[in-house]
Amino acid sequence: MKLISKWLTLAAASAALGAGLALAPAAEAAPSAGTTQAAREGGVWYFKAKHSKQCMTVHGAYTGKGAAVDQYPCVGQANQRWRLMYTSQWGIAYVVSEHGGKCLDVQGGSKSNGAKIITWDCNGRNNQVFHARNLSGYMSFKPLHASQKCLDVPGESKQPNTQLILWDCKLGAGNQNFEMVRAS
Repeated sequence: MKLISKWLTLAAASAALGAGLALAPAAEAAPSAGTTQAAREGGVWYFKAKHSKQCMTVHGAYTGKGAAVDQYPCVGQANQRWRLMYTSQWGIAYVVSEHGGKCLDVQGGSKSNGAKIITWDCNGRNNQVFHARNLSGYMSFKPLHASQKCLDVPGESKQPNTQLILWDCKLGAGNQNFEMVRAS
């Protein structure tokens, strides 16, 4: 497991450096208002949608490029565990699947409402880098390339397997806020 973790760190760092971003270990990231102390300390997390209490999940435990990211009842499987890998910029992070080592990604770099959230090889592009912000105990994720958009469970659905999308941010919206629950 340590070898995989080191490889993931090196892969993400390599991609980020190629894109001109500098990575700092999560435990050493500079504090910022809106980023929880727990997140800065690193670790592995489940992200539970506030409105449905379901976990952000790599659909079907798929490990290849382009896997859908959806909500599904929290069952403690590897495809529901995520790492926040903070850059040297305050509150800016890659969200990396513990299961397949892929980054959370806004498909095709779209800035449009309804753009699908998938996993993809970490490549350092801004559609994989998120403002990870704490709002009243819940995290919201805003991609750097579309700063007025948030990860969203469409229509406030409570149905399992509902794919996450990009949508206009709505302050306090339960379908755009995720509780951080430590997995390890």
